[in-house]
Amino acid sequence: MNINNISRANFQNNFIEINLKHSSMKSIGAQSHSSMENVSAKSNNGDNLEISSTAVSKYEFSNRLKEAFKNGKEDGKFIENVANEYMKIKQEIKGENCSEITKENINMLDETLKDVIDYGVEEISNKFDAFFNYSSNMLSVYGMKTDEETFDKEEFKKNLDSLMNSVVDTIKSSPDNIKKEDLNEKINSILSSKENNGSLEKMGFEDIKKVDSILSKLPRLSFSDSIDGIKDIIKNYRKGADKLIDSSDLSDNIKENLKKSVRKNVRAYGKVSTYKHVMNNYKDELEKLMSLYASLSSQYDSLEKDIKKCMKENNLKMIKSLLKMQMNLQKEMNNLKIRIDKEGKEKDSLENNPDSIEGTEEFKKVSEAFNEE
Repeated sequence: MNINNISRANFQNNFIEINLKHSSMKSIGAQSHSSMENVSAKSNNGDNLEISSTAVSKYEFSNRLKEAFKNGKEDGKFIENVANEYMKIKQEIKGENCSEITKENINMLDETLKDVIDYGVEEISNKFDAFFNYSSNMLSVYGMKTDEETFDKEEFKKNLDSLMNSVVDTIKSSPDNIKKEDLNEKINSILSSKENNGSLEKMGFEDIKKVDSILSKLPRLSFSDSIDGIKDIIKNYRKGADKLIDSSDLSDNIKENLKKSVRKNVRAYGKVSTYKHVMNNYKDELEKLMSLYASLSSQYDSLEKDIKKCMKENNLKMIKSLLKMQMNLQKEMNNLKIRIDKEGKEKDSLENNPDSIEGTEEFKKVSEAFNEE
């Protein structure tokens, strides 16, 4: 890459990355001895670039807390991971010499904790929405009828935001020497005390953690352009999803809601995948027929020229032979026109009414996979 093409913004981002990779919390503390001190560098064109030590510190706090969140996703311990990393950073900050800088950095850490909690709420809400509304979202993209029953993402997000933010003050006010187990116990005690009305949008935090862990491990519903491939993907997805759900200790109500969504999702996936498969077949067939028609048309025109030449030469025998060939070509072209017209109308009909895919033989074969129990 030509360094002359790097923008000022990109240079600043690259500089921050390099700085963070080669610095520790202690070096950040050292950089912060004065809130007026900045990290300086020169760009390729000689411009002075200044990045405040506050920005660098907040960037590292955010990265560490987000990484802690991500590392806890698979086992559902993301809030505990964030809390423990927060306490670790807080202890590192308090190891700095200047009380003014320490106070400033802890305030900044508290702000970053709130930002990361909000980031976690958004990420989990998006994941739940992508799963529970997969069917309606997928079908609507292709103009197909959707289920009336949908997952209320905003209601769920509001519930999750309330749950996760309910422990923020506990995390910030915990003593520096608190053990991990004790902090985790305090957090879980607060979260488990929250009421749960049994709906997906209002599920308790323990259920949210378990469901989030399941969703993180689900197989992918990737597209395939063969009927057998679509069926295999559906079977593997259902098998993997059912195994994860059955082996969890979720309530029967939540399990049934998960399985219901799995069934809706594979049906929507099968329907859309079959639609795309059939539409691609129409497109390929039309391209093939049009190419053949163009070839025959070219041959027909060539014969027309030969006939005119023979007419000038008064070669009646050749003219008769060429006319016969031309008539045969015309018949082939007429038959091709009929096939092209038929394929085009069928393609347009399916495109105008995507739900009609359910009446095709291809969909009936695919439906065998998601109708199996």
